[in-house]
Amino acid sequence: MPCFGFVRSIKWYYKYICLLILCKAKMVKNGLNASSLIFILGTKALPLIFALMKNLLFVFGAVVLFACSSCNQGHETAAIVNKWKLANVKYSKELSPELQPIIDAQLAQLKQTFSLEYKANGTYVAKTQKEITGKWELSSDGKTLENIEDGGQPVKYTVLHLSKDSLAWKTKLDGEELIFEFIPQ
Repeated sequence: MPCFGFVRSIKWYYKYICLLILCKAKMVKNGLNASSLIFILGTKALPLIFALMKNLLFVFGAVVLFACSSCNQGHETAAIVNKWKLANVKYSKELSPELQPIIDAQLAQLKQTFSLEYKANGTYVAKTQKEITGKWELSSDGKTLENIEDGGQPVKYTVLHLSKDSLAWKTKLDGEELIFEFIPQ
């Protein structure tokens, strides 16, 4: 509907120009001065001018809103472009006392060996015992991160936090919810 409003404001502007030409013709015909023209325009065209200004303000506001939403997306994308190391993994379920030391040892090893680099060209490199490459995409609202391993299926993560200093996402593995937390390397 904004296009209709803008077209309508152009029609009102056209009416204003026509009114101005008619007033100028009457002025010349009746020998009136410039103050008479201002009075005539003020009484006849003021509603048209206000309507034009309102519609132009609406169009300007829409442009600013669109520009701001684009800036925000750029900021989120820029924040993820970094080389990350694993800081922590949180589990949705309480681990059994027997499994806790095994999981802690594996997590400590992963913290030492795992790195993940998101590049500005939309690719990523994950390194642990082997190197995995692929493509990544962050949703426009910054809430979903999709990694597509080369030759693999897309994997989606729910982004919980993203800044230049930290990244956290949530995923499910074998029906269990896991939260991965990363810090810059």
